[in-house]
Amino acid sequence: MSGTYLTEEEQIEILKKFAKNYGPSILLGLFIAVAGLFGFRYYKERQLHIRTQAALAYSQLINSAVSNKPKQMKRQANYLIKEFANTPYASLAQLLLARNAVDNKDTKLALTQLQWVIEHSKQQPLVAIARVRTARIELANKQYKQALATLAKINAKSFSAVKAQVQGDVYTAQGKTVKAKAAYALALKDIDERATIKPVLEMKFDNSAA
Repeated sequence: MSGTYLTEEEQIEILKKFAKNYGPSILLGLFIAVAGLFGFRYYKERQLHIRTQAALAYSQLINSAVSNKPKQMKRQANYLIKEFANTPYASLAQLLLARNAVDNKDTKLALTQLQWVIEHSKQQPLVAIARVRTARIELANKQYKQALATLAKINAKSFSAVKAQVQGDVYTAQGKTVKAKAAYALALKDIDERATIKPVLEMKFDNSAA
Protein backbone atom coordinates (compact mmCIF):
# COMPACT_ATOMS: atom_id res chain seq x y z
CA MET A 1 0.00 0.00 0.00
CA SER A 2 1.14 3.56 -0.57
CA GLY A 3 2.39 5.80 2.26
CA THR A 4 -0.91 7.64 2.41
CA TYR A 5 -2.72 4.47 3.51
CA LEU A 6 -2.25 2.28 6.56
CA THR A 7 -2.15 -1.48 6.51
CA GLU A 8 -4.72 -3.38 8.54
CA GLU A 9 -2.03 -4.28 11.06
CA GLU A 10 -1.01 -0.61 11.39
CA GLN A 11 -4.63 0.46 11.92
CA ILE A 12 -5.08 -2.15 14.66
CA GLU A 13 -1.88 -1.02 16.35
CA ILE A 14 -3.02 2.62 16.36
CA LEU A 15 -6.37 1.59 17.85
CA LYS A 16 -4.58 -0.36 20.57
CA LYS A 17 -2.44 2.66 21.48
CA PHE A 18 -5.50 4.93 21.44
CA ALA A 19 -7.40 2.56 23.73
CA LYS A 20 -4.41 2.31 26.06
CA ASN A 21 -3.96 6.09 26.30
CA TYR A 22 -7.56 7.28 26.27
CA GLY A 23 -9.62 4.21 27.06
CA PRO A 24 -9.95 4.84 30.82
CA SER A 25 -11.07 8.44 30.26
CA ILE A 26 -13.64 7.39 27.68
CA LEU A 27 -14.96 4.63 29.91
CA LEU A 28 -15.20 7.06 32.82
CA GLY A 29 -17.05 9.53 30.64
CA LEU A 30 -19.46 6.85 29.49
CA PHE A 31 -19.98 5.72 33.09
CA ILE A 32 -20.75 9.27 34.23
CA ALA A 33 -23.14 9.80 31.31
CA VAL A 34 -24.99 6.54 31.96
CA ALA A 35 -25.06 7.16 35.73
CA GLY A 36 -26.38 10.67 35.12
CA LEU A 37 -29.11 9.34 32.85
CA PHE A 38 -30.23 6.73 35.36
CA GLY A 39 -29.90 9.25 38.19
CA PHE A 40 -32.13 11.73 36.36
CA ARG A 41 -34.70 9.03 35.62
CA TYR A 42 -34.66 7.95 39.26
CA TYR A 43 -35.08 11.57 40.38
CA LYS A 44 -38.06 12.09 38.06
CA GLU A 45 -39.67 8.84 39.18
CA ARG A 46 -39.02 9.72 42.81
CA GLN A 47 -40.59 13.15 42.39
CA LEU A 48 -43.63 11.61 40.70
CA HIS A 49 -43.97 9.14 43.57
CA ILE A 50 -43.77 11.94 46.14
CA ARG A 51 -46.37 14.05 44.31
CA THR A 52 -48.68 11.06 44.01
CA GLN A 53 -48.38 10.25 47.72
CA ALA A 54 -48.90 13.90 48.65
CA ALA A 55 -51.98 14.14 46.44
CA LEU A 56 -53.43 11.03 48.06
CA ALA A 57 -52.75 12.42 51.54
CA TYR A 58 -54.40 15.72 50.61
CA SER A 59 -57.43 13.90 49.22
CA GLN A 60 -57.82 12.09 52.54
CA LEU A 61 -57.43 15.43 54.34
CA ILE A 62 -60.24 16.98 52.31
CA ASN A 63 -62.48 14.00 53.00
CA SER A 64 -61.91 14.46 56.73
CA ALA A 65 -62.67 18.18 56.47
CA VAL A 66 -65.87 17.55 54.50
CA SER A 67 -66.89 14.81 56.94
CA ASN A 68 -66.37 17.27 59.83
CA LYS A 69 -63.69 15.24 61.59
CA PRO A 70 -61.44 18.02 62.98
CA LYS A 71 -59.06 15.81 64.98
CA GLN A 72 -58.45 13.50 62.06
CA MET A 73 -58.13 16.47 59.73
CA LYS A 74 -55.47 18.11 61.92
CA ARG A 75 -53.52 14.87 62.21
CA GLN A 76 -53.57 14.33 58.45
CA ALA A 77 -52.67 17.97 57.76
CA ASN A 78 -49.69 17.88 60.11
CA TYR A 79 -48.51 14.61 58.53
CA LEU A 80 -48.76 16.15 55.07
CA ILE A 81 -46.86 19.27 56.14
CA LYS A 82 -44.12 17.24 57.80
CA GLU A 83 -43.63 14.59 55.11
CA PHE A 84 -44.34 16.62 51.96
CA ALA A 85 -43.24 20.14 52.94
CA ASN A 86 -41.80 20.87 49.47
CA THR A 87 -45.05 20.16 47.64
CA PRO A 88 -47.98 22.55 47.06
CA TYR A 89 -50.15 20.22 49.13
CA ALA A 90 -48.34 21.22 52.32
CA SER A 91 -49.29 24.85 51.71
CA LEU A 92 -52.87 23.85 50.90
CA ALA A 93 -52.98 21.94 54.18
CA GLN A 94 -51.75 25.02 56.06
CA LEU A 95 -54.42 27.16 54.39
CA LEU A 96 -57.06 24.66 55.47
CA LEU A 97 -55.74 24.62 59.04
CA ALA A 98 -55.68 28.43 59.08
CA ARG A 99 -59.32 28.58 58.01
CA ASN A 100 -60.20 26.09 60.73
CA ALA A 101 -58.30 28.21 63.28
CA VAL A 102 -60.25 31.32 62.22
CA ASP A 103 -63.52 29.39 62.57
CA ASN A 104 -62.41 28.57 66.12
CA LYS A 105 -61.53 32.23 66.73
CA ASP A 106 -57.82 31.44 67.12
CA THR A 107 -56.47 34.14 64.82
CA LYS A 108 -52.99 33.97 66.33
CA LEU A 109 -52.63 30.35 65.24
CA ALA A 110 -54.15 31.18 61.85
CA LEU A 111 -51.59 33.93 61.27
CA THR A 112 -48.76 31.52 62.11
CA GLN A 113 -50.07 28.97 59.62
CA LEU A 114 -50.54 31.58 56.90
CA GLN A 115 -47.03 32.90 57.51
CA TRP A 116 -45.70 29.39 56.90
CA VAL A 117 -47.25 29.47 53.44
CA ILE A 118 -45.80 32.91 52.74
CA GLU A 119 -42.32 31.79 53.74
CA HIS A 120 -42.24 28.28 52.29
CA SER A 121 -44.54 28.03 49.29
CA LYS A 122 -43.03 28.23 45.81
CA GLN A 123 -46.45 28.76 44.25
CA GLN A 124 -47.14 32.50 44.03
CA PRO A 125 -50.95 32.11 43.87
CA LEU A 126 -50.87 30.27 47.21
CA VAL A 127 -48.64 32.98 48.69
CA ALA A 128 -51.07 35.63 47.45
CA ILE A 129 -54.01 33.78 49.01
CA ALA A 130 -52.13 33.60 52.31
CA ARG A 131 -51.41 37.33 52.18
CA VAL A 132 -55.05 38.20 51.44
CA ARG A 133 -56.26 36.06 54.33
CA THR A 134 -53.60 37.52 56.61
CA ALA A 135 -54.72 41.05 55.70
CA ARG A 136 -58.34 40.16 56.46
CA ILE A 137 -57.38 38.90 59.90
CA GLU A 138 -55.35 42.06 60.51
CA LEU A 139 -58.34 44.12 59.41
CA ALA A 140 -60.57 42.24 61.85
CA ASN A 141 -57.99 42.92 64.57
CA LYS A 142 -58.04 46.63 63.60
CA GLN A 143 -54.39 46.49 62.53
CA TYR A 144 -55.09 48.72 59.56
CA LYS A 145 -51.57 49.82 58.71
CA GLN A 146 -50.31 46.25 58.91
CA ALA A 147 -53.16 45.03 56.70
CA LEU A 148 -52.34 47.60 54.01
CA ALA A 149 -48.64 46.69 54.21
CA THR A 150 -49.50 43.01 53.77
CA LEU A 151 -51.68 43.77 50.75
CA ALA A 152 -48.97 45.94 49.20
CA LYS A 153 -46.78 42.84 48.87
CA ILE A 154 -49.26 41.15 46.51
CA ASN A 155 -48.06 41.67 42.94
CA ALA A 156 -49.95 38.95 41.07
CA LYS A 157 -52.24 40.57 38.50
CA SER A 158 -54.81 37.81 38.92
CA PHE A 159 -55.28 38.96 42.53
CA SER A 160 -55.59 42.67 41.78
CA ALA A 161 -59.38 42.70 42.24
CA VAL A 162 -59.45 40.93 45.61
CA LYS A 163 -56.45 42.98 46.75
CA ALA A 164 -58.26 46.23 45.89
CA GLN A 165 -61.44 44.99 47.55
CA VAL A 166 -59.71 44.30 50.87
CA GLN A 167 -57.89 47.63 50.60
CA GLY A 168 -61.29 49.25 50.21
CA ASP A 169 -62.52 47.43 53.30
CA VAL A 170 -59.53 48.70 55.29
CA TYR A 171 -60.07 52.28 54.13
CA THR A 172 -63.77 52.00 54.98
CA ALA A 173 -62.90 50.83 58.49
CA GLN A 174 -60.57 53.85 58.79
CA GLY A 175 -63.30 56.20 57.61
CA LYS A 176 -61.33 57.13 54.47
CA THR A 177 -64.27 57.05 52.07
CA VAL A 178 -62.48 58.65 49.10
CA LYS A 179 -59.71 56.05 49.16
CA ALA A 180 -62.26 53.30 49.76
CA LYS A 181 -64.29 54.38 46.73
CA ALA A 182 -61.16 54.42 44.54
CA ALA A 183 -60.17 50.95 45.74
CA TYR A 184 -63.62 49.50 45.09
CA ALA A 185 -63.66 51.11 41.65
CA LEU A 186 -60.36 49.42 40.85
CA ALA A 187 -61.71 46.11 42.11
CA LEU A 188 -64.79 46.45 39.88
CA LYS A 189 -62.57 47.30 36.92
CA ASP A 190 -60.43 44.20 37.36
CA ILE A 191 -63.03 41.68 38.48
CA ASP A 192 -64.53 39.09 36.16
CA GLU A 193 -68.02 40.07 34.99
CA ARG A 194 -69.31 36.64 36.04
CA ALA A 195 -67.85 36.80 39.55
CA THR A 196 -70.49 36.14 42.19
CA ILE A 197 -68.96 38.79 44.44
CA LYS A 198 -69.50 41.58 41.93
CA PRO A 199 -72.92 42.69 43.35
CA VAL A 200 -71.31 42.94 46.81
CA LEU A 201 -68.52 45.09 45.39
CA GLU A 202 -71.02 47.35 43.62
CA MET A 203 -72.89 47.80 46.89
CA LYS A 204 -69.66 48.67 48.72
CA PHE A 205 -68.78 51.14 45.98
CA ASP A 206 -72.21 52.79 46.17
CA ASN A 207 -72.04 53.01 49.98
CA SER A 208 -68.56 54.58 49.87
CA ALA A 209 -69.86 57.20 47.46
CA ALA A 210 -72.73 58.17 49.76
